[in-house]
Amino acid sequence: MVRGISNMSQLMAPKMPQSLETREDFTMERAKWKKSLLLLALVIPLLFVLSFPQTSSAQLPFHVNGNFFFQAGGKFLMNDRANEPFTDFFSGSTGTEPADNTAGWYVGMGIDMPLWELPWGDVIVGTINIDVGHFDQADKTFLTAQGLPSLTAPGRGQDLKQQGGLTTMGIMVHPKWRIAALSTEVNGKLIQPWIIPFGFEVQAFAPPTAGMNIFDVGSIFGVGVDMVLTKRLVVGIDNRWHVGTGQSRIDTLNTTVGGYVGIRF
Repeated sequence: MVRGISNMSQLMAPKMPQSLETREDFTMERAKWKKSLLLLALVIPLLFVLSFPQTSSAQLPFHVNGNFFFQAGGKFLMNDRANEPFTDFFSGSTGTEPADNTAGWYVGMGIDMPLWELPWGDVIVGTINIDVGHFDQADKTFLTAQGLPSLTAPGRGQDLKQQGGLTTMGIMVHPKWRIAALSTEVNGKLIQPWIIPFGFEVQAFAPPTAGMNIFDVGSIFGVGVDMVLTKRLVVGIDNRWHVGTGQSRIDTLNTTVGGYVGIRF
């Protein structure tokens, strides 16, 4: 009798729609993939950076030496920050100008530390890099004295003014692979292409998200070219992709295109 009642209750229990089950499975798999990517991006670059060479940089061949550099260029978001409480006070419902600018600039600095010269001539250096970016947005001046959004209330337009703009900062640790097979000389200047195969990055941004989060973590990938002008002076161009894990609940995917000036050591 008890078994019959149990079977009846199982039959009468509401079943979750298959679409919801599929959605939950997809969400769980995506979360597992992001955790695996983050772990890989965190552990592997640390192995490169912590494995310092046994010889001093003065004893290394010239093309292996490290580099201290300053960089600047354009920074581009793949998705804007419009219709958020702290960027444009929900422009979709309040009518304020949306914070939808996705083109900005960045400046930064970093250091390349020589790690290995591979038997076929490729050189691997470990890089620590910090950059700061900015995206101009329109100023917002529209809150009433009661703190409610209003664009038309007379005399209430200057109660609160928020300066527009989105600021970002990235701290990156990654290997940089100088490719010997593609290196060449042009008018006596050494040209060294390189790639960033993977890396770890902590991104910070202001204003914060709706959940008051200002941090995201992720990976960095990139390509670039060094031109060695003199024994100590280097210039170059690069393109880097910054891929966040989305733990901040916003899409922080962005790319930078710029140049740099470095001093070899």
